[in-house]
Amino acid sequence: RRSALIPTIGMNNIAVFVGPDDFFVTQFHLFQMVMLFIQVLAMIPFFYTAVLILFSWKKPERDYEYHAPEKKFLVFVPSHNEENVVGQIIENLLYKMNYPKELFDVYVIADNCTDNTAAISRLAGADVIEHFSAPGEAKGKPYGIKYALDYIGDRLSDYDYVAIFDADNLVSVNYFQEMNSQLLSDPTIKVSQGYLDAKNVDSSIVSLGYSLSYFQTNRFFCYARNKLKMSPVIGGTGFVMDTKVLEEIGWTVNSLTEDLEFQIQCVLNDYRIVWNHFAPIYDEKPTEFNQSIVQRVRWSRGHWTVKHRYFNAILKKIFMTYYKDGKIDFVGLDSALYIINPFIAGTSLIVLATNIILRPEQTLLLAGVLVASIFISVLFSKYAMKTDTKQTSKSSIPRMMLGMAWYSISSMFIHLYGMLTYKENVWVRTEHKVDTAIEDLFAVLEEK
Repeated sequence: RRSALIPTIGMNNIAVFVGPDDFFVTQFHLFQMVMLFIQVLAMIPFFYTAVLILFSWKKPERDYEYHAPEKKFLVFVPSHNEENVVGQIIENLLYKMNYPKELFDVYVIADNCTDNTAAISRLAGADVIEHFSAPGEAKGKPYGIKYALDYIGDRLSDYDYVAIFDADNLVSVNYFQEMNSQLLSDPTIKVSQGYLDAKNVDSSIVSLGYSLSYFQTNRFFCYARNKLKMSPVIGGTGFVMDTKVLEEIGWTVNSLTEDLEFQIQCVLNDYRIVWNHFAPIYDEKPTEFNQSIVQRVRWSRGHWTVKHRYFNAILKKIFMTYYKDGKIDFVGLDSALYIINPFIAGTSLIVLATNIILRPEQTLLLAGVLVASIFISVLFSKYAMKTDTKQTSKSSIPRMMLGMAWYSISSMFIHLYGMLTYKENVWVRTEHKVDTAIEDLFAVLEEK
């Protein structure tokens, strides 16, 4: 056994020397303290989520009256090689919406496309903005939207709100009517996010896990935060933003999660973000494991980039609000907690692995807790599905648990990897193949 003395630094910068046994015992206790801190930190979102659930248990009701159509929308559909699906959303928007056609214009942003997206979009009746990045220039959705806004230029003032939809989406025929009514009911609203539904729940274990997670998040996170006057999550699609916001702060986002970055910019500028539970968008969820991992790694990297860019600014805003006005900035606190969620999720994997290594006798207990939590999550998702959407699933409870387990457990690995590689700021597209018309989807939902 080594008997050499190991130097450490004592208090007041006085060098002291201890034997190797004492050193390793000290380091082990320090490691335990770090693990305990992470576990305590992880309990904060757990209890916070419990509070949100209490405020979201009652079936959602509209908090606004219906109004005659008035708001005018500029609609962007960012698309990169989406020839398989773009025709359906254009037909959906141009010919199926219960809203006056003169009150919205649809532009497809054909962003660095090498297929027939632009041609199909024009043939379907949409205006097309083609964007090609210069060699060496960064690529991705936020840059396509920036180019489109520059293309629209001064005409932006002709519209009240800009709506963003992904090319794989289908949009509820009452979407604009619901948004119009909500926006007219409260002029302080600057951004409204619609309900993020799914159009391929049972396509695979992967899409099932995604869908269940989204149904649960819609009800017990976004809707609950909205009731508590917090800022619900902007989901990247199916949201509308006041053109005055874009005129005031511009479109300056360029992270891999442009939606979250824009959300935090709104919070920092005290722009009010709300949730509309009655304006659904039907999103295609990934069906393959590798496809899902690539997409969520991109989200995690982008999330962590936003944390590095804005976390200190949010903390400063919280402090200055209390210092100047004596008020607690709950929206800021909520946003700060949301920003560090990937850290909590990623480090939870380390804590779990450490507990198994140091206390192998508790492995069975930890496995039981994990299975129980997944089962409860599935029940919450089924409840949200039953009360909030016409979507149902033909999958059995065990299959649902498998889908939820895949999504939840893989997320811990993904968040940890995303934190470690967040500087790899390269956008990777998610392939979409589900070619479904809005009336076909509604027919299936009605049958269910």
